[in-house]
Amino acid sequence: MLPGVSSFKAPSLKDPTAPLKPLDLFQPEDLKLPESLEKELGMDAAQKSKQLNLAYQARFQKHEASVGKYVDQFQKLQELQAAFAEAKDYMQRLTDITLWDKYSVRLPEDKQAYVEAFSSGPPCAFDLSVERLAINKISVRTTNFQAPGRFEAAGLPEGTLLIGEKTFNVTQNLSLKDLFETVNSACAETLKIDVIEIRPGSENAEGRYRLAVSVLDEAKPFIRDDCGGDLLRALGFETKTRDNCVFAKVTRAQRDAKFTVNGIKMRRPSNQVEEVFEGMRFTLKKKTPPNIKIPVEVTFEKNVVKALLLGFAKSLTQYQELLQKHAPLGAQEPSSLIRFSFLRTFFNDFQLLCAELQDDKTQSMFGLKKMAGVYVMDEDCFTQASQNSQQMRDIFISEPQEDDNKAGRIKTFFKDLGRLETSFKDALQSLERKIGTHHRDVAKIQQRIDAKKTKMRKGLPQLQAAAMQADLLKKLNEQMLQAQFGISSKEN
Repeated sequence: MLPGVSSFKAPSLKDPTAPLKPLDLFQPEDLKLPESLEKELGMDAAQKSKQLNLAYQARFQKHEASVGKYVDQFQKLQELQAAFAEAKDYMQRLTDITLWDKYSVRLPEDKQAYVEAFSSGPPCAFDLSVERLAINKISVRTTNFQAPGRFEAAGLPEGTLLIGEKTFNVTQNLSLKDLFETVNSACAETLKIDVIEIRPGSENAEGRYRLAVSVLDEAKPFIRDDCGGDLLRALGFETKTRDNCVFAKVTRAQRDAKFTVNGIKMRRPSNQVEEVFEGMRFTLKKKTPPNIKIPVEVTFEKNVVKALLLGFAKSLTQYQELLQKHAPLGAQEPSSLIRFSFLRTFFNDFQLLCAELQDDKTQSMFGLKKMAGVYVMDEDCFTQASQNSQQMRDIFISEPQEDDNKAGRIKTFFKDLGRLETSFKDALQSLERKIGTHHRDVAKIQQRIDAKKTKMRKGLPQLQAAAMQADLLKKLNEQMLQAQFGISSKEN
């Protein structure tokens, strides 16, 4: 940097549309000399500063005009880029496979108590009736037993109760409440044992109780003791002996579910049914009355697709209007954006895509059709086109195939949008660099102005000293002339 230059800097190009900062030009005081020296040199500070400023201002105005032209192009390109980016976003979502995996299952409201259904597609429809539900129930057999009460010492045989891999020490002083609170806490994931009071105990008679065992795991519970079954029987467990070991008796009640789909009788070991239709699964909840059929319909969530196509059409129309506004064809004065040929590629490519994928029946591409020069969404046409949602899905998400002209066309179009996105970015960066160059050039002009101001300020004391010396010499000369010849410098 030149010595004495001010801290003037070009504006940050984080905002390329910022105007050029006006020059801090010369003021008369910046060029002011001692009055005697100005008279001797014939120099007028006001006139000199005006002459210098005219030259610098002319250079600034050239930069200002260029920046104005580039900023205008930059802003117009930004508007077009925003509309393009919005349309591209809609198309990206339309080509996302997850969009096309959203299906809904329709059941009459008064039939939802009988079945619950889910589907990942494809669409289908069928009638269902439920003859019976599947049963897969594990029961631990128990009988009534006697004990003083829930909270008193139960007087059970001393020993160890084994449930699976858990062990519980039992003493005569242990109450039923404490024993089964401990059991339920330790076996929370496999079973739960509740003590049912049939008749409470009294001072004169023991109470009668029964254990209710809820099995929470599909596996049969393994319950035994180390007392030869005495502890199990004291707690009311029915027992059985195997390999000289006594166990609590456990039974499994099992039967298949029976149901009818489209008149075809079926059975499954569980009420959770899959593989009847592709992507379909349902849960049987209740037996249907005789001669009652439940209509089930799986449909594609087409409203989401319709909304995205509508959004795309609006973004495309906005882009088309901006293109006509900022870069019209056939205008008397060519637009400054006419050199960016890629601007029309987006719209032209989409017109070609529509022509290739247009449905002969609806004369539209999935409801998108050109009317009065712009693309709009025709809901009736979309409804007709979406009846074959599988075909629509395939066209949007399929990759190009040699034997199918339609397959992959939308994917190819979307990939081309990626290249146009790069073209927008490159064009804006190019304009940004040009604008930046002018900002830097104006900053250099200001640096030179500041350097001259600094030089004048530093040289002023020397000029003042020289002026004072000149005045002193002049006075001495007058005195010498007066003393020697009796004349003044004015007479001479």
